[in-house]
Amino acid sequence: MTLVGSFTTWAFIISTGDFNEDANLDLVFTSENRDYVYFIFGNGNGTFRSLTTFYMGSGIRTRGVSTFDFNNDTHLDVALASQSENTIYVLLGYGNGSFTDKAPYYAGRNTNPSSLALADMNNDGYKDIVYNNIMTRTVGILLGKGDGTFETEMHYLCGGYYNPSFIALGDFNGDNKTDVAVSYSEGRSMGVLLGTGNGTLSDLTKFFIDSRTYYARPAFGDLNNDGYSDIIVGSVSPYIIYVFVSSGDGNVDVQTVFTPVPTITGVSRYSWMNVVDFNNDGCQDILASEDVTGAVFILLNTCACRKN
Repeated sequence: MTLVGSFTTWAFIISTGDFNEDANLDLVFTSENRDYVYFIFGNGNGTFRSLTTFYMGSGIRTRGVSTFDFNNDTHLDVALASQSENTIYVLLGYGNGSFTDKAPYYAGRNTNPSSLALADMNNDGYKDIVYNNIMTRTVGILLGKGDGTFETEMHYLCGGYYNPSFIALGDFNGDNKTDVAVSYSEGRSMGVLLGTGNGTLSDLTKFFIDSRTYYARPAFGDLNNDGYSDIIVGSVSPYIIYVFVSSGDGNVDVQTVFTPVPTITGVSRYSWMNVVDFNNDGCQDILASEDVTGAVFILLNTCACRKN
């Protein structure tokens, strides 16, 4: 483990990219209790330079962050979700580690946008920004124009009694259109809004589990290699990792992947998930962190349920 810096805040979400175009990977992260976005530029040998900050403005706090070249100038840009300003911000990169002033896209009064992700939702060749609005219980979409600007927000109801906490994007029903999975602050369910391919979303469908989620961060991954994206999410009480295995027709088979031993992990909860093939066997594995003991788990997928 390498210590790359110490801060008076916490990193809410971290993303990566080569922001100064030196062929070395850099880090960008947000904090919901400081007025800055933070950059750490890599040296290419596993070490990093001193922290660089981008001042967002007084009281502007950010959570979600994603990176892409939104204006097709070959320089990497940054999209940010600001819960304090009810706004999505876009920083256009110059390619030297610096950025234009923030361009705001208002999400609406009391929306409180949190996590965001990128996909071409309307199949026009341009990346769009998708995010969850916590307080209005909606998913918002900003359709990209390909020049670094975006259309006015469209939003779709994704909540009910509980607030949407995080989103993930994937092709849940195998129609080559991007769908949105939504986790919740409480409750025993995951929500899915199917993409239509024209930038809009279908009505919400909820799938239920036996234990409750608590601000879990879901992920998409094809865990049985059948061509359909499955959804992975963690729960509390009890502490379990669930997989919503897609059948490709909008239905799921809910499976329990992992239940920790309480004496090892204590009162743990799985707050973050990702899907990566760690051992290059063609099967996607699960990376999971839990935020009580600070443990990180790698669950190697045997592909025992692979469909031939």
